[in-house]
Amino acid sequence: MKFRLFPFVFVLLLSSCRSPKALQTSTHEKQQALQGDYVEIRDLELGYRAWIPKSSEPIRAVIIASMGANWDYRHFAERPAWQAAAQHWQVALIGTDNRKGALLKKGNAAVAADLLAALDQLAEQSQRPELKHAALCSFGFSRGGGYSFSLAEQLPDRMIALGAGGTSPNWAPLFKSEDSRVKAIPMLIVQGDEDALAKDAWFHEIDTIRARGFRIALAGQWGLSHFEGNYENLMLFHVDSALKARLDPSWNPLETDPILREIPLAAGWLGMLTGAEKWSTWQPEIHPARDLAEEERAAYSWFIDESFAKAWQSYAPRQNAVMLRSPYCDSVDYIASRELPAPHSSSHFLHLEARSYWFKNVKQVRFYAGSLCIATGSAVEAGEPDSWEANWKQPTPGVHAIYAVFENERGERCPTKPFPLVVTP
Repeated sequence: MKFRLFPFVFVLLLSSCRSPKALQTSTHEKQQALQGDYVEIRDLELGYRAWIPKSSEPIRAVIIASMGANWDYRHFAERPAWQAAAQHWQVALIGTDNRKGALLKKGNAAVAADLLAALDQLAEQSQRPELKHAALCSFGFSRGGGYSFSLAEQLPDRMIALGAGGTSPNWAPLFKSEDSRVKAIPMLIVQGDEDALAKDAWFHEIDTIRARGFRIALAGQWGLSHFEGNYENLMLFHVDSALKARLDPSWNPLETDPILREIPLAAGWLGMLTGAEKWSTWQPEIHPARDLAEEERAAYSWFIDESFAKAWQSYAPRQNAVMLRSPYCDSVDYIASRELPAPHSSSHFLHLEARSYWFKNVKQVRFYAGSLCIATGSAVEAGEPDSWEANWKQPTPGVHAIYAVFENERGERCPTKPFPLVVTP
């Protein structure tokens, strides 16, 4: 048995993708520190690296991230934005090492048994017995998405939510399941529209899967083939909404297995456009599920709440007619990056700036954090043309999808892509 536990302090720095004005006036003038412990587990079928935030409160859940066969993704547990989110949620992080790829071919039961053994070791070594009973969120890319499907099928009573990118519904027998516990798991699929592996399967079968009663949403990554891009941006928002909605606040993880709340289908939100050919609109429709007749709902992606629905609404369109410039970087390098931005301190205001490239006759620009309007923009007098700016004066601690919505004189609306921001106290 080989594992290590050691104390950890991570210093977070300002992202280099800020505009000059943002660098001068906001965010990380003071350094922030996150404290937690690492645990390495190496003697099982897969390798695992965990990060556990220091806290006197019980750890209520574990977020597991996995990549494809023969990939080592243990460094997921070291990433500052996810650590800040984990501290906010009071959860642990696990990244897996799949280089012993044979486990993923041994069947779903073997995959789940290996994780449960890892959680037992993690609980013992960290002296956190509640981890034996922790609820789970799992997401992954390629075979890592298949890994999440396996865990959901075997451990539905513990699975808060799952996500997958670059996968195929044909890899997942759980989509044929009639188990209500499996269908109750909120699922998010992010798929490159040029990924020959499985794009047609998802874009053409998602409505069939929805019609069976699964709580599942689909988002495209336009122009990407079998590459993860920034799919974790949307996963961060998905996990945040699921943790808030599904974990029963009365549940004590030191005493029992998880108590997960089932979100009625009619209590969620729906997003239009399941077919790949329909995603060119400026802003896809979203609706409270109860506003549509039951027989109409299968044609829509399903979301946990309004906040996540609006994050999807700004992420989903093909167009890039408008972009968030601060806090952002409108380069292809950032858009294709798998690294989430550094956290932001709530003690500093957040400078916001957005620019229109070919969405014309702009009348108004509003900035949002999830479903909350945080500022109305003013035209930038000096600098980039067609740019609008504002400040979020008192950022709220938590996980936020930051985006701007442009409105033209005809009443049409066009959102920027969402910026994933974790605000620390």
